[in-house]
Amino acid sequence: MPIRPLKILAVDDDFTHRLILSGMIAKYGHQTVLAEDGLDAVERFKQEQPDIVLMDIMMPNMNGYDATRQIKTLAGDRFVPVIVLTAMEDPKALASCVEAGADDFLVKPYNPIILKSKLDALVRIRDMVDTIERQREKLQNYISQFNQEQQVALDVYHKMLDRNLTDFHNIETLSCPSSSFSGDIVLTCPSPTGSIHLLVGDFTGHGLSAAIGALPTADLFYAMSAKGFDLSHILLALNEKLTSALPVFIFLSAMLVEIDNDQLTVYNCGMPDGLVLDAEGKVRQRLASRHLPIGISSGKAFQPVAETIQLAPGEHFCVYSDGVTEAADPDGNMFGQQRLEDCLARKNPIAVLKATLDEFHGGNQPRDDITIVNICSGS
Repeated sequence: MPIRPLKILAVDDDFTHRLILSGMIAKYGHQTVLAEDGLDAVERFKQEQPDIVLMDIMMPNMNGYDATRQIKTLAGDRFVPVIVLTAMEDPKALASCVEAGADDFLVKPYNPIILKSKLDALVRIRDMVDTIERQREKLQNYISQFNQEQQVALDVYHKMLDRNLTDFHNIETLSCPSSSFSGDIVLTCPSPTGSIHLLVGDFTGHGLSAAIGALPTADLFYAMSAKGFDLSHILLALNEKLTSALPVFIFLSAMLVEIDNDQLTVYNCGMPDGLVLDAEGKVRQRLASRHLPIGISSGKAFQPVAETIQLAPGEHFCVYSDGVTEAADPDGNMFGQQRLEDCLARKNPIAVLKATLDEFHGGNQPRDDITIVNICSGS
């Protein structure tokens, strides 16, 4: 493959030296632009945009140090190596050249073999830089396209999930996703019978791969709840849907709750224990999981069984994802069950839990999605 010729700016106040350099450069197949001092070099650089600069140091009007600094500034992000032409051997003077931005040295009188070797090396470096620049542009285009596609996906994701048009005064929620897409979901929908359907779910993992099952889950949950199906039928339909639609490594741990005044009908499928707290903030009942998560087994292997809770005045029922208890501080210590229950025992438990978690994280982003829902007695 033929080598693309370089455009080389040769700067020297000595006419003979310029002539010698021009002849050598032409012999190697490259183009020469000549300048007789630093000021001339800066102007020629602006006009010609050369690939390489051969720069003498000791010149009138503007020396090579100042000309190199200005040329490096004008080059910006473009790779334009400067080779200093020097007869100096003083280490401090050579160090000053490097500080000014020089990339290499060529000692006078010029050795044609060394000059050719340096030019050949710089051709290879230039080609490598060009390749890196093309790859960077491709990567930037890919990132831009990815961000656009992610924004579209986020818009669809939130439109599907944020369909809770009614604010339920007795339901409090706290959600802290670990990334743009959350694997945790909270869905609420009024039933035609007057009750409220609630689904608190935690898909395997977090991020986009975890959130991929949220859309079919939300669509089916809202549609069946609005038509008056009870939770057992919704749960069976969800299980069949996710079992057939999702990869085997993605499934949904979920708590489904029907709220009928202060009576709760609860299905726990792989979630941490639901907690019933009395008016004093003590845990009086734990509702453990009685089923596999949704989307693992199908058919008769999945038979939902409900538990019923009657909340007394001042009591509340808490559902949470394991991202709460497994939240880690900067030292790797987990938040734990006891801290959670201590927070829930306080007045305004969700606000207390949020403040405690924020302090516990030490300002860091949670490593897993965090969700908690608190259902308060209406009495």
